[in-house]
Amino acid sequence: MNNEINIRQLLYYKKIIPHTQSQRSITLMSHQFSQGRLSVHSQEDLRLSTNVTNSSILPQINLRYSSVHSQESIKSHYNAPTPFTQIQCFINKSQKTISELKYQTEQIKQEISIIMEQHEQQIQELQSQLIEGIQIKYKQLKDDNINTIMESYRLKKEVVRLIKSKSQMLEEVNILKERITELESILQSFKLDQK
Repeated sequence: MNNEINIRQLLYYKKIIPHTQSQRSITLMSHQFSQGRLSVHSQEDLRLSTNVTNSSILPQINLRYSSVHSQESIKSHYNAPTPFTQIQCFINKSQKTISELKYQTEQIKQEISIIMEQHEQQIQELQSQLIEGIQIKYKQLKDDNINTIMESYRLKKEVVRLIKSKSQMLEEVNILKERITELESILQSFKLDQK
């Protein structure tokens, strides 16, 4: 308590009024002590009064300081949030918002990774299906090409055989024609001999 009074006196007397006739007096009201301790309700208000003799120049200043240990202290009267609590509330809200955003970011990253894995798996499946389809088509085309070549070779052989058989048939026809002409000539000569 004495320390607080001394601090308040120093703060008050730091602003010295430049007047020679001014008188300052500190009046302490009665203090009651019980069992060597300062109770909450026992201490009365500390009044600091300044008496200035020439009141026409400077008005009388009366400052009232309440007891530090009383229930009507400055802290009990002042319920408005201090800048520190406002900043702390803002920091807490910001930290909560940041933690929520971090959690949402992690969830979005997990969803993106799941979607990317699914897309990569689908792309790999499509690539494998495409490669398999290309290989099947290539094999089919290769087989068709081989079959076409073999069929064309067979057809060429067949054409050659047919050409040979045609030439043989033409030769036989010519032989038969010659035979017919011979027989006709023999027949005519026989007819002439009979006459």
